[in-house]
Amino acid sequence: MAHVEPDERDAAETGRRARLSVIIVVVVSALLKLGLVFALVQTRSTVDERLYIEGAKAIVADGTPSYSNPYWDEAHASPIFPYFLAACMQAVGEEHFELAARVVQVLLSSLSVLLVWVIARRSFSVRTGQLAAAAVAFYPPLVFFSQYLLSETVYIFFVLATAAVLVRRRAGSDPKGALLAGVLGGLAALTRSVFMAQVPLIILWMFFAGKAEKGRRLLSVGLFLAGMALVVGPWSIRNTLRYGSFLLIDSNTGNVLYKNVNAVRPENFDFGLKRLRGQELQDYAGPPPLRERVDVEGIVERNNAEVRAALGYVIEYPGRYLRNTIYRTGALLNPTSMLVRYVRDDRYGSLPSVVGEPLILCVMFSCMLAMFFGVIGLVRGFANQQQALMGLFILGSVLVCVLIISDSRYRLPLMPFWILFAVNGARHVKSLFQPGRGRLALPLLAGLIALWAHYVPYSYSAVITTQDDAPARGANLLLISIDSLRADHLHCYGYERETSPALDALAAEGILFENTIAQAPWTLPSHASLLTSTYPRTHQVTSKERRLPVGVRTLARMLKAEGYDNRAVVSGPFMQAQFGLRRGFAQYDDSIAQGGHKRSHRVVTSPTINATAMRMLDEVEPPFFLFLHYWDVHYDYQPPPPYDRMFDPDYAGSITGREFISGTEVYDGMDERDLEHVLALYDGEIAWVDHHVGQLIASLKERGLYENTVIVVTSDHGDEFLEHGELGHQHSLYQELLRVPFILRVPNLEGGRRIDRLVQSIDIMPTLLDLLGASPSRKAQGRSHYSLLRGGESDTLPVFAATTKGRKDKESQERTQSWCVFSGRFKYIVYEDDRYPAELYDLEADPGELTNLAHEAVSAEMAAILDAWRRRTEPLEPSFHKGLAKRTAEDLRMLGYAGDDEAEDER
Repeated sequence: MAHVEPDERDAAETGRRARLSVIIVVVVSALLKLGLVFALVQTRSTVDERLYIEGAKAIVADGTPSYSNPYWDEAHASPIFPYFLAACMQAVGEEHFELAARVVQVLLSSLSVLLVWVIARRSFSVRTGQLAAAAVAFYPPLVFFSQYLLSETVYIFFVLATAAVLVRRRAGSDPKGALLAGVLGGLAALTRSVFMAQVPLIILWMFFAGKAEKGRRLLSVGLFLAGMALVVGPWSIRNTLRYGSFLLIDSNTGNVLYKNVNAVRPENFDFGLKRLRGQELQDYAGPPPLRERVDVEGIVERNNAEVRAALGYVIEYPGRYLRNTIYRTGALLNPTSMLVRYVRDDRYGSLPSVVGEPLILCVMFSCMLAMFFGVIGLVRGFANQQQALMGLFILGSVLVCVLIISDSRYRLPLMPFWILFAVNGARHVKSLFQPGRGRLALPLLAGLIALWAHYVPYSYSAVITTQDDAPARGANLLLISIDSLRADHLHCYGYERETSPALDALAAEGILFENTIAQAPWTLPSHASLLTSTYPRTHQVTSKERRLPVGVRTLARMLKAEGYDNRAVVSGPFMQAQFGLRRGFAQYDDSIAQGGHKRSHRVVTSPTINATAMRMLDEVEPPFFLFLHYWDVHYDYQPPPPYDRMFDPDYAGSITGREFISGTEVYDGMDERDLEHVLALYDGEIAWVDHHVGQLIASLKERGLYENTVIVVTSDHGDEFLEHGELGHQHSLYQELLRVPFILRVPNLEGGRRIDRLVQSIDIMPTLLDLLGASPSRKAQGRSHYSLLRGGESDTLPVFAATTKGRKDKESQERTQSWCVFSGRFKYIVYEDDRYPAELYDLEADPGELTNLAHEAVSAEMAAILDAWRRRTEPLEPSFHKGLAKRTAEDLRMLGYAGDDEAEDER
């Protein structure tokens, strides 16, 4: 038996223990990640996830990926990940493929930890390998991202595998190892094409790290490129044949290059080098989106045109590009993570602040430490050739990301390498504090402490501080939305009939905004805007299949962070919880909204809403937020006695108020006397609901809650009664639909005032947050009118609204998307693809919008305002719910809310 020296036995034992410790780390981290997979399997947070799934489904259906998103196409995305998802779909079926894919990603993430161990042990030391493997295994962003349906995990695995082969097989000197590394690198490139920009860095790494003669190193480099060609070549040939021009991997180059010549997104500066506000960002805005500037049909030709356009922008605006590059560098090296924003934006559901805040602080602190020690490790590593070359690869990759597409998520694939150097730096940090060496460490540590002290206060709050003298700080909030209520049918808004004695009394005690514009002419998008302070163009809740995207912060979620007890009672099919509006509410009673056709159309709901609301008032703990949605004003118009005869007692005709949309009683050209009775029934519904609002206010007084409660009454939209040839709502942007009431009663503010300033529904949320002294929403697109409430002044800004269900084409029966802008006394309406002439109205001279002035010179100015708003208002990726119950879907159809591809019965 061979004799083994004691030192060799000790070294072997140490190696076994090190391997065992790494295996234990891998197993524990894999179990943790699997736990997250099963706990968060329903979480979907990014645009990319949905697009990858869409591409995978297309592959299963017809063998090639395709996408409906206008900014993606079948040549846009690198192929590995959608094909990976498609393979999972074919293996386990569409119902379970997401879970299967995430489990596979966890396995790849665990193997990545082993690869880090291999790289560190060969390039640094066994001890560094152990520590780096543990750090990578439990680094929060890597742990959480391992369960997303995103390409990061797969990409990290292939990049680490490529590096591990280069290190372990000394691929600069080993041709076989170089070929294997090339194959793995090709797979990385097909996972994310940005890898192609890193290939020159890898070639330098191979050439200078090899110890063989120059010819052998050149051979290794050639074989590395050949290995990549074996993988990338077939896909490139397929693209070239398909599109008629050479296309290496995807057509995304122009798109991502353009992103980096445009303005920096504000969310990249949560806690970065400078917190940019939306107004400041307008100074750095680039030209319109390239898709609007490049009119080329071919995919390859369009990509090349986009590249030329982006480079032309750089040449035309070098100063702006340099400034944006500095900001992008800060965004990429920002010592936070996408995970921080995901937690803050509720992408993991209603994560309790007791969990979310410490998690954010831990991520921030760990990122800062990694940056601090990573710099030390890079400096120390330059004494070792292998470490120096790896360090140059990291720094070069950062530069590539800055120049191509800077985003904190794109820093993630570099983090395993960065952690290696951070561990290496941490192991040597003691020596840096020895006399004569502190010159490096102490300034870095001081900078870390400065960053920590400066940015931690913003870790779970908004960028802008709250009002110190908020008049209703900590008060209760009652927000009432009365569906389909026109402002011009309330007595306090000048209507001749006394339809609203309770609201009139509330307005006498409070503040009435005379000109408030809803952001959409129907229930779902309008309420989504009201409760999130975002335009429908942003939140994309514009059809009955969609729900509020995860991450959009609601008023309830903002107040929950302030300790409010949030409750809601809603009615009407579009207020069901599945549309996402319940986010942030401890109790969201949508039982009234769940009924079938007869219930939602004909059953009287206001008494039930009041009974439930009063029960909640007995249960809540102040401060509370109570949101009530009254439905009865919505058609059909059948108010209970005596409200059915209140405003037209002498009518003897046949109008019943039933089937206002689907029936034949109401039509263009009907008898004027019958139409008058329809309006009287509508007014009766208003008086009926007003009576119940009065009951509710009385109950607040009885419970001693009234004096410390902010009360808001508004609506989502109005109703049309053939003023412009339409009935009901959804289909136009005229004042009968968009002008809604906004009555605000604040306990400590002078009442009885009227404000004629033009405001919009999305302004309500930021105004309330200021009044209550709550942290404002960073992503609110509305503005607070706190200064107006205090008797001050504020600038008048344009107001916008839109509908995806506008004017109907008589031949195709399709609805046309339309937008409008209010500025000063004018209102301007445009239609998608200019299918109908633009409309311009002078609302002071022509409040009924009967005379189109679109030929006037002011149209060009209004069009420019609207175009600028559409360019800077970026849409989120639409989110879809799992489907309406059959009975509810039928109910919506009967109410006139048929899908885009269905025959509509609304006139």
